[in-house]
Amino acid sequence: QKDTSGNDTGTFTQNDLAVSLGYAKILGPVSLGGSAKYVKTTIVDSASTCALDLGVQSKPLMNDRLRLAATAYNLGGTLKYDKEEEDLPQEFRVGAAYKISKVNLVLDGAFPKSGDTYFAGGIEYKQSLGDQWGLGARTGYSTRSAGDVSGLTGVTFGLGISRGSFGVDYALVPQGDLGMTHWM
Repeated sequence: QKDTSGNDTGTFTQNDLAVSLGYAKILGPVSLGGSAKYVKTTIVDSASTCALDLGVQSKPLMNDRLRLAATAYNLGGTLKYDKEEEDLPQEFRVGAAYKISKVNLVLDGAFPKSGDTYFAGGIEYKQSLGDQWGLGARTGYSTRSAGDVSGLTGVTFGLGISRGSFGVDYALVPQGDLGMTHWM
């Protein structure tokens, strides 16, 4: 690589690796799950750590309409570089999903250890298209990215099609003056 004067500046390569192993089990009125993970990152120096993710979800409540859940991410992990230490971004979340016929309503609250609390909500409409085919239309809003740049941010739109347990999803995410991003 060269700078604007044509001088050699060297090369730069950044790598990240995460490997996890998880397990979940239904225990009475809740489902519990967890995963242990190994994380390694290389920028100039390398650092690695291990961490845990934990989650709990209620059985369906209110005539199978309501589900509640809570999760904790990146518990215990600290990346130790040559002279610096960096904690993995810990976050605790709580959420609820409520089903009304073909419509799912969801609401999440996220509480990062370092950073601002944010909330997200969404609506999904599901339609059966025959034996095993299904179509989903979704929209949502998150306060996490709202107002980061001028223009429309924080909102998402999506479509999905499924056959049995296989599905393909597309999302359109406006990024204000930066333009649109497309997710598959």
